Amino acid sequence: MDLTSEWYFRTFMDIGEFGFGHSVDSLMPLIDCPSNAAYMDGYMAGADGQAQQVARAICIFERYSGDVAWRHTEIGVPGQVLTSRETEVSLVVRMVATVGNYDCILDWEFKQSGKFDRVARDEATSYAHNGPKTEGVYGTFVAHNTIAIHHNHFLTYYLDLDIDGTNNSFVRSKLKAARTVEIKPSTPRKSYWTVVRETVESEAKARTRLGLEPAELSIVNPNKMTKLGNQVGYRLITGQPATSILSDDDYPQIRAAYTKYQLWLTLMTGWRGGLVGFMSTGAMATMAWPFGARGGTHASIFAGLSDNVFYAAL
Repeated sequence: MDLTSEWYFRTFMDIGEFGFGHSVDSLMPLIDCPSNAAYMDGYMAGADGQAQQVARAICIFERYSGDVAWRHTEIGVPGQVLTSRETEVSLVVRMVATVGNYDCILDWEFKQSGKFDRVARDEATSYAHNGPKTEGVYGTFVAHNTIAIHHNHFLTYYLDLDIDGTNNSFVRSKLKAARTVEIKPSTPRKSYWTVVRETVESEAKARTRLGLEPAELSIVNPNKMTKLGNQVGYRLITGQPATSILSDDDYPQIRAAYTKYQLWLTLMTGWRGGLVGFMSTGAMATMAWPFGARGGTHASIFAGLSDNVFYAAL
C-alpha cells in the first residue's frame, strides 16, 4: 500500500509473474522437515526450455500432533465403561518457496478421517529504506530506516474436486430461523432453526462472501449415495473470512477481480487473473466468467478458495 512512484505499481501475482515454482527451495533434513520425512526432487522447465532439477523440493511425512482423531465413552451400560478412541495421525506434503523477502511454507495435510487441510505460512525478512522519512509513510517504522509497509497477500487454492466422478454440484446449506406458529402439534417454543439446501445453478450464484450468513458449503455427487441415503461429497470448512477492501476501479483490484469473493466455482480452467496477469483488464477474471451461458449444476467443477492475510505492523 505504498503509493510512491517506486512502489505503487507493485502488485505481484507470484505464481504467474514472479515464478513461484521456480522459487522453490531445497529442503534441509531435520530443519525444514522432521526425521521421518521422505523427499522428492522437483523438475520444471527453465527459461531455455530445458528441464531443471531442484533436489529435495518436496518432503512427505507423518505427523503425530497429540490430538485425538475421535473418541467416545459409553456410560449407559450397567457396570461397564466402554471407550473407543483413535490417535490423530496426518500425512503432510510440504514445499517451501522464497519469493522476495518471504519464505512461503506450503503444507497439504491429509487426515485418516478423509479431511484435508491446506496451511500456508510466510516467514518475512525486513528490507531497509535508503534514508530517513517522516511524511507519507505507508507503514510503521520497525527499526532504524526500516518501514514495514501495509500490504496483504492473497493465497488462492485451485481445486478440481471430482467427487466420485465428474457429475458434481455445489450445495449451499443455509441455517434459517423460523417461527413455530404453524408447527403441529403445538409447542411452547417460539422459534427454531432448520437447514435449507440450495443447489447452485450457475457460476455467478456460486460466488460466495464468507461470514455474511450462517451456511455450510459442500461439493457433492447427486447420483451417488451413502448407505444412509446422503449424497457423497466433501464439506468446505473455511478459515477467517477476509476480502479485498480496495475500490472496484483501482488498477490492482481490476486485474485481480476475483479477490472480492473468497470462494468461487467455475467450469472453466485457467488462471484467475487471465492468461497474461500483468496486462489483465479483468475481462478474463473469474468475476467476468459467470455471465456466460454455462450452468454450474451436475458438471466437473473447479473450486477456488482465497485466503487473505493483512500485514500491518502496529
